[in-house]
Amino acid sequence: MKRILIVLGVILIIALFVVLNLKKPGRALTVKVETVKKQKVVRIVRADGEVRARNQVEVGSDVMGRIVRILVSEGDVVERGDTLCLIDPSIYEAKVNQLEARLMSDKARLSKVEKDYIRAKKLWEKGLTSESAFEEIKATYNTTLAQMRADSFALEEALEDLSKTVITSPVSGEVMRVYKEEGEMTVVGTINTPGSVIMVVADLSEMQVAARVDESEIVSVKPGQRVRIKVDAYPDHEFMGEVLRIAGIPQSKVGQEGVSYPVVVGIENPDKSLLPGMSASCEIEVAVRDSALAVPLPGVGKKKVEGEMRDVVFRVKGGIAELTPVELGITGEKVVEVVSGLSEGDTVIVGPFKVLRSLEGGETVKTELEGEEENADRGSGSS
Repeated sequence: MKRILIVLGVILIIALFVVLNLKKPGRALTVKVETVKKQKVVRIVRADGEVRARNQVEVGSDVMGRIVRILVSEGDVVERGDTLCLIDPSIYEAKVNQLEARLMSDKARLSKVEKDYIRAKKLWEKGLTSESAFEEIKATYNTTLAQMRADSFALEEALEDLSKTVITSPVSGEVMRVYKEEGEMTVVGTINTPGSVIMVVADLSEMQVAARVDESEIVSVKPGQRVRIKVDAYPDHEFMGEVLRIAGIPQSKVGQEGVSYPVVVGIENPDKSLLPGMSASCEIEVAVRDSALAVPLPGVGKKKVEGEMRDVVFRVKGGIAELTPVELGITGEKVVEVVSGLSEGDTVIVGPFKVLRSLEGGETVKTELEGEEENADRGSGSS
């Protein structure tokens, strides 16, 4: 009997232990959470480039010749129309003199044949000369007149070429670079061959960034969009600007597949001294939501819901992680817009990543506000 009581007692203890373990809740996972709230969301397209002046002109020559004098140096400020350099005019002066002499000869000859033509016409009208003789004199007169006109046009062209030996500034600004020296030759550009660049003159009162945007992003960029600009020369300063225009001709990336598109960004009232050639990086605001429901990027993932891959978050409700499909809008630097699936004030899990990766929904969780652990660590370290 005593043995039976002992066996029954052991069975009761084992049964009680099993029941207590069945009622004991599973170990809660500690997760970081954030509250869904309305905030500004900005989608950014990044582009690198270099600073340049709005009016930046490469000055060349419209005539071939030797540079006999350069009248400016790098850093000089010039006005539009100021003389920059002189090309040897001797060849062009000789051509002008030759055509002037030829034109004087044309005029003298025309004077004689014109008198012959008038006299022959009167005789022909009176029937005192044959028509063939009159037509011959008339042809000589017309030929001489045409020759004089041709030489007159040639003289105008020669005078124009002579004037081009004096090279003037096309814009008001600063001489940024002088490429040629006195005594060097200038070459006129052709369809397949660029001409010589003598110097560069730039108006530094209005500056721009010549940026390059990847082909995958260019469709989002439009004129008028706001741009935040960082210039390497001023690492602690941020300039503001806007997209002015987008070029339609792509540029190939050296050593890479794909292309980029030139985008011109105007810099608004720069309060620093910017120079052409400075490196710059642009953040183009291609989409802005001033008051959108948003969650941190780490809180959004993809899961299969009813056989379909969906964007999801894990919403915490009553200590349980609920798998919640969402529809997303634009993506900012740290947050993403939620168009549907969540309400303001909802709590969503944003970390740790190893927990988020394994969650399926329905797990018991212990919440910790994002940043709470770091603040606690700081507090314990200072005590």
